[in-house]
Amino acid sequence: MKKILIILSLIVFSLSPILANGTQEDSTSDQIKIRMSWWGGDARHKATLAAISQYEQDNPNVKIDAEYSGWDGYYQKLVTQIAGGTEADIMQIDQPWLVELSSKGEVFLPIDGKIDTSDFEQKFLNDFCVSDGILYGLPTGTNVATFLLDPDILESVGYDASKQLTWEDLITYGKKLHEQDSSKYFLNLQPDTFRRTFIQYLAQISGGFIDNNKQIVFSESQAKEAFDYMQSLLDNNVVQPFSQTSLYNKKTEEVPAWINKNVAVSPSWVSNLDMTIGQKTNIIVGLKPVMEGAKNTGVIARPSQLFVVSANSKHPEVVFDFLNKLFNDEKYIKILGVARGVPSTTNGRTILSQTGAISPMVAQATDLGLSQAGDPENSWCTNSEVIQTTQDVIDEFGFGQLNSTQAAQKLIQDLKNTLNSL
Repeated sequence: MKKILIILSLIVFSLSPILANGTQEDSTSDQIKIRMSWWGGDARHKATLAAISQYEQDNPNVKIDAEYSGWDGYYQKLVTQIAGGTEADIMQIDQPWLVELSSKGEVFLPIDGKIDTSDFEQKFLNDFCVSDGILYGLPTGTNVATFLLDPDILESVGYDASKQLTWEDLITYGKKLHEQDSSKYFLNLQPDTFRRTFIQYLAQISGGFIDNNKQIVFSESQAKEAFDYMQSLLDNNVVQPFSQTSLYNKKTEEVPAWINKNVAVSPSWVSNLDMTIGQKTNIIVGLKPVMEGAKNTGVIARPSQLFVVSANSKHPEVVFDFLNKLFNDEKYIKILGVARGVPSTTNGRTILSQTGAISPMVAQATDLGLSQAGDPENSWCTNSEVIQTTQDVIDEFGFGQLNSTQAAQKLIQDLKNTLNSL
């Protein structure tokens, strides 16, 4: 009898791992697994992993597999996964990819009604996150163009810094400022921002630059009008000569006249706001000039990236809940911080302003920029060869090698040649 009991005990003991495993499988059989992919640097990886960890703590039955890397090779891998139906449930994509990828069939799930989007700027969503009338993505962050103003200099020429500057104001008060003090200039432009200002002015009179069909939107006479205006900025000493600012191309914050408080107004991207302000005090943000009856404000606003949801996701309700937390829940907003730029929601900017993650000025500049954002730039406008072609003509004009008529003619011809080669 004792032998039988010993044998039975051994059998039970030998079966215990199987029974235990069976119990464990039963307890985890309802666990949900989803995947999330993104690119970025260490700060973005760390913040996103922390948000994932928080969601898993809040939802013990959910496991989120993180797939992250640098930028190189990300797009190629994403396209391959989508083609094979092996993409992650949540994907971070660059905004220009949305239309191309969504045109390949049922690739992404519509977001309307699945996530609370009431705190987003609706025009921003319509401009950048919609394909064929359907909202497929949400912006992970926002970057907009803005103006930084030095009220002390503006008041010295009798200008109220709380008012929105007009194109005429730039000439009138810029001329007056330089006449009072030849070391001072009204507007801080180097070659790159000179080009952007030219395109903004041109967009307001023509409606755009290059359309989605790779066609030039503006006429030669409209280009000449824009070059005439830019020439008036140079002739009236509203901006410094190219011979001085060309040394600081794409380094607006390093222009000595701006650093030394000899310039009243400087353009800046919100993402570079604190860097552009530097050590200066008493700087405020303001709206950019928009002419009456403008066909397009030409003010650039763009998302940092987009989050989209795979149409192949087996657990879309969990995916949408997680994304809703990332965009709308204070706890998750604080965890993500500015890992993907300034939040695209008003509440997100307010929360991070209160915590000090972003300055109140950055939040204000983003709100102002979004309020006057123009039509979104398409892939032809942002093409590196198109940008360089335009910049080459701008440089020749800025150094006095072309007059407005010649510059207008050359710009159109050179752009046609470049676009035909793309």
